[in-house]
Amino acid sequence: MFAHASHFGIEASTFINVGRDYVVNIGGAQTPVRPELGIDNVLCCPPPSKDFVGRESILQKLFKFFVAPVVSITCEKPEMMEDIVTRVKGWSGFSFVKWDASSEDGLENGLDEWNSVVGRTPKNTLLMLESADPSLELDSYIPYSLQTPVLILSMSSRISAFASNPGCIFMPPASMNKPAYRKFLDDVRRAFVCGQRIVPLVARGGTGKTQVARKFVQEYGWR
Repeated sequence: MFAHASHFGIEASTFINVGRDYVVNIGGAQTPVRPELGIDNVLCCPPPSKDFVGRESILQKLFKFFVAPVVSITCEKPEMMEDIVTRVKGWSGFSFVKWDASSEDGLENGLDEWNSVVGRTPKNTLLMLESADPSLELDSYIPYSLQTPVLILSMSSRISAFASNPGCIFMPPASMNKPAYRKFLDDVRRAFVCGQRIVPLVARGGTGKTQVARKFVQEYGWR
């Protein structure tokens, strides 16, 4: 993170501080004339101010943007929802874990079982929360992680509030002809493809953007 930085350049993975007498090669051996400038210092994000408080809601939103996708499907027709579940389970390359998300008991049982196997599930696991009730505090049950995407299925459109972003919110097409239905399922599957994510943080000067970024790196640097 080089906010307001100047007098330096990066060429071929080499950090060059112009006007000083050292060059550090990030990709290989470092050759500093000034030994106090180690590679860790070049890449280290400064800690947030000790006086920085708040912005927890922003930090949580940032965290959710960078974890595995949470995708929602709303369908008011039970028979159609059943068909969607059947087709999703037919996807190759995934293994599936199902939770009954219609009650707190179902969510607690699912979370207990999940915690007992965490770290031992296949990397291609897709967690499915079926019959999700949006009035429940799903946020406190969803095991946000870097590797396991989540699919939430419900008859209520309010479930979309738990999706990672607007691109992860789906409803079956009004026209259920085969091409439209196939495209709908393909779009849902593509939503689970994790690519590079660019998240803008926009606010006026002095409102804490830099401190939020530093706090995020401090708390979630394990990513």
